[in-house]
Amino acid sequence: MMKPYALTPLLLRQLLSVPMVRQDWEQAAGPDLRVRIANDPPILERDAAIDGIAAFLARVEAVGSGFWAAWRLEEAVFAECDLGFRAGAGLTQTIPCTVVARLADAELIDLRVHCDPTPLPAPCGIDYKTPLPPPAEESRDEG
Repeated sequence: MMKPYALTPLLLRQLLSVPMVRQDWEQAAGPDLRVRIANDPPILERDAAIDGIAAFLARVEAVGSGFWAAWRLEEAVFAECDLGFRAGAGLTQTIPCTVVARLADAELIDLRVHCDPTPLPAPCGIDYKTPLPPPAEESRDEG
């Protein structure tokens, strides 16, 4: 495992592999690591944050198996990927996801996993091509 100061898109992808390698997260995480996954409340304590990451990755079948694109900008790595998970009846589904990982003093201090909970529905009965009518004008009584 590379040192945390060398956080790269490749290292972030390795950290997000399933099953989770807890030792890698413990090596990369700073003492003040905070994590936010989807719409759950932020986890502000380091060990609890790593536990939260473990719980999240235990529910995920794969991260970035369909697509993965990542960039590094100063002390942050940004990734766009898909998350594969088991839905009802054992079917595997995927949703889009964005991951932001930030460093300070060579330690991972902030991890945010933004999942898209509502992909666009199938176009059954929704007509996106027909423009909406203009809003009705309010009548003014100037009596």
